[in-house]
Amino acid sequence: MTGIRKLTTAATLLACSFHPAGAAHSESSSGPLHLQPTNIEEEDRSEAVLKEHDFVRRFNNLFSALLDFASNYNGHVIDAKRAKAVRKALRDLEKSEWFNPRKAE
Repeated sequence: MTGIRKLTTAATLLACSFHPAGAAHSESSSGPLHLQPTNIEEEDRSEAVLKEHDFVRRFNNLFSALLDFASNYNGHVIDAKRAKAVRKALRDLEKSEWFNPRKAE
């Protein structure tokens, strides 16, 4: 039972450590303005946005799997199907470039 609590606590702390996607952009809007961004800059931004959305999707899948697992855990028996779903979602998140940026280089 202690292992499940640690897992749930770790997932909650991880979820709380992320800022909403709009928060980072609102702070940077007070910086210098570039009136005519180049196509390369636009492509880089759109690629970064796509990567961010992919990471958020994978993280939300993990979080949903953890919530489903935790809500169905009765203290004595672990639902193997839900445990496998958590492991699969975690592996999927680990494949994200944001999770491990060194692999992308």
